[in-house]
Amino acid sequence: MYLANDNLATISNNFSVPTRKFYEELKKVTPEFSPNPVIIFDFENDPALKYRIHSSFPATAVALFYGYSNRVPVYNALNDIIAKKDVVSNSLDNLHTFYISAKGVENTTSSTRELLLRKGEAVIVPGNKWKANMPFTNSNTNFTVSTFTTDIEGKVFGAHPSISVPLDNTTVVPNLVTIRMSVTPLLFPSGAETFVDVTGKIVYVIDARDIKGLNISDEYIAEHSLQVWKARDALRKNNNLVNAQLSWKTDQGSIYLTANAVPVSLIADGEVRSYDVRIPAGGTRLEEITLHGFDIPVSLTIHDMKIQPLTREEILTFSSR
Repeated sequence: MYLANDNLATISNNFSVPTRKFYEELKKVTPEFSPNPVIIFDFENDPALKYRIHSSFPATAVALFYGYSNRVPVYNALNDIIAKKDVVSNSLDNLHTFYISAKGVENTTSSTRELLLRKGEAVIVPGNKWKANMPFTNSNTNFTVSTFTTDIEGKVFGAHPSISVPLDNTTVVPNLVTIRMSVTPLLFPSGAETFVDVTGKIVYVIDARDIKGLNISDEYIAEHSLQVWKARDALRKNNNLVNAQLSWKTDQGSIYLTANAVPVSLIADGEVRSYDVRIPAGGTRLEEITLHGFDIPVSLTIHDMKIQPLTREEILTFSSR
């Protein structure tokens, strides 16, 4: 849409000082754009920062500060534009990407274009890099994971067991994460050793071992204790699958347990199997991946994990499935 000079002047006068400083910094970082530019502003998880930029009508503001007579297309995420080949050229030379945070404006254009056009190097993370957040680790790669939350008289007790791995991988483009692991359900046999707590309820040895070291009352342990039939019933209903969640955290902020999470169904047969999860572009660095929310107790072994940045053609192939 054509922007008359007098309209631009009116818009300019209405910019707040912080907003004006943002566009001035943008112009310092990127003095000029290529012809017919398409821009992506990716943000840190800061609502105030997002509002300040979005309320400035970026398509118009960029046109004003860079001297365009028409609005410049501005998008919020790579996924919004990657499939629009009529807008973004095959060579990607008109695509410009930025990460905006409290630290300022980071131009991610070069790395984004390169990874979208040419397959980036895969990173292999060994299983012994994973860590448990609670004292139920059998070894560096083998974990016993149960659920430690319960509601007693309206109060929630316990904790959320999980296993995590610290990372430092690019997220300016989507990544395909492949985890090789083996999962075995902890179905306590009828002859399993048990003990009776102060409430007179049976607790299986596995429960006591997992909870060891936690400052939790006997009443909690009794309420928590998972009876044999419950685990078997859950497995039968789920066709021998264990439900869990895979979450990730980037440098955008620590909201990963709710926002950046996908369900994963794990085949509980003890065999080494591969599980694929596609992590979308967002922020600049992938900092952590976490497995949590297991619906029954399991023993699992992480063998390794592969993180592969995706090219534009691979992204389009995944999207068409």
